[in-house]
Amino acid sequence: MSAVTLTVEVKPALWDRMKRLAERRERSPEWLMRETISQFVEREEARHAMPHRGEDAWGQFRETGRHVISLGRRLLSTWSRENEVPSPECHE
Repeated sequence: MSAVTLTVEVKPALWDRMKRLAERRERSPEWLMRETISQFVEREEARHAMPHRGEDAWGQFRETGRHVISLGRRLLSTWSRENEVPSPECHE
């Protein structure tokens, strides 16, 4: 797959901060920008999908009456991560 080249203007102070951060991570500023953009896009796509998942869950509840009472923060914090904890079984 070929890459697309982007041109972005940033203030010199921000560019200096990015270069210092990239040096500390032993990466290039370009790598840092690619990583940042990738993480931002993934986060925003997940945020956009969240209301739709809620609507889907509400529709399934109305059809089946099955639901989950509580998931808890620990469980939710693993979603979309490598160590994702599976959801508990639904019940009526």
